[in-house]
Formats: sequence, structure tokens, C-alpha cells
Amino acid sequence: MIGLVLAAGAGRRLRPYTDTLPKALVPVGPEGDEESLTVLDLTLGNFAEVGLTEVGVIVGYRKEAVYAR
Repeated sequence: MIGLVLAAGAGRRLRPYTDTLPKALVPVGPEGDEESLTVLDLTLGNFAEVGLTEVGVIVGYRKEAVYAR
């Protein structure tokens, strides 16, 4: 089975966090914590917990940041 992450949205309602990042890379945790997990990190961790080893990530807005992560 393959997991699918929809990470293409701009997340306009999450501004100013999404001015430079896609919503999938918004940190989840205390503000200013450099090591906070992102929404994408949590999703991929959940996939791993249930045994998914293949994942497709649909990107769009600020896709370069997702590639870099």
C-alpha cells in the first residue's frame, strides 16, 4: 500500500506562518522551537507506524521547501 500526502496548498488562513512555507511545513509545537516537528513530519511518522514504506507527496505552493525538507 502507498500513502499519499496532499502538500500543495498555500494555507492562506495560516498566514504569517505560510508566507514562506507551505502549510505542510508549518511547525507544530512551541513557537520559536527550532526542532519542532512539522505537519509533514507527523504524517510521515504516522504512516511509518502503520507499516507504510512508500509515500507519494503531492506538492505545489513552495514545493522547493518540501523537497529540501
